[in-house]
Amino acid sequence: MKTAYEYRAHHPNVAPLRRMRANLIIGDGGAPSRSSIASALKRCGVELASKGYDFTVIVGGDGTFFDNALQHRDAPLLFVRKGAASGAGSSMRHGFTACIGLRDLPAMLRRISSGSAAVINEPILELRYDGDTYRSIGDFFVERGAVKQAVRYAISIVDGSSRFDSSCISNGFIVTTPMGSTGYYSYIDVLNGREPRKISGIGVAHILPTRIVDRLNGRRVKPMVRRVFSTKARVVVRMQRDVRQYMYGASGVRSGIPIEVGKPMSFRISEESVRVFS
Repeated sequence: MKTAYEYRAHHPNVAPLRRMRANLIIGDGGAPSRSSIASALKRCGVELASKGYDFTVIVGGDGTFFDNALQHRDAPLLFVRKGAASGAGSSMRHGFTACIGLRDLPAMLRRISSGSAAVINEPILELRYDGDTYRSIGDFFVERGAVKQAVRYAISIVDGSSRFDSSCISNGFIVTTPMGSTGYYSYIDVLNGREPRKISGIGVAHILPTRIVDRLNGRRVKPMVRRVFSTKARVVVRMQRDVRQYMYGASGVRSGIPIEVGKPMSFRISEESVRVFS
């Protein structure tokens, strides 16, 4: 089935489809009831469907969005925050992805029906560790456990013909997609009162570092708390000290995953992506 915007694109002289079908996902934690959201969609001419739908509406917070996006990437995604305001407190409110409040839903649905709502491809970040593969459209981060020692680790990044190496002592590190880059990765901007900006590649950031040694192609360079690399980059991280560190951010995994010293964590952008309304 062609979606409304696909139909419009191929038939510009034909009136947009009035009836649309949507899959509905609602997160936990104070989100509106399914019946109230279904009623709001119906008033806008959208019928609920478990298959053959034009798009998926995900209602909730960042965790709900990131956990469910990969499971429902068979159609474009529309993210709706559970509050009335659009994007307040969201890691996505500064990016180009539509992250609307409930009050903005009717207007957004009219845009989708008329074909004026753009759809963009958001990359998926893949992590391979200890024989398992984890995925996220947001970020992965590793932090120390309840110990006083800091995290010590080494990062190696191959990006085209360049090799970048970083040794650091900090509270942990973050590896992010563009979609997740206005969240935890941008903590420095938030602390300094700056507006986070969406990046265009893979972002790597240290969390409250006390020591950074950076090298580019073997030559020491100015240390930086965060850097951006192309979507073709390969990032490998090895922990060098055991501080009961855990990894978080994997889609569908609520608890932290323990990371062992010396075992490589390999990050890359997947060849797959998710389609989201913008």
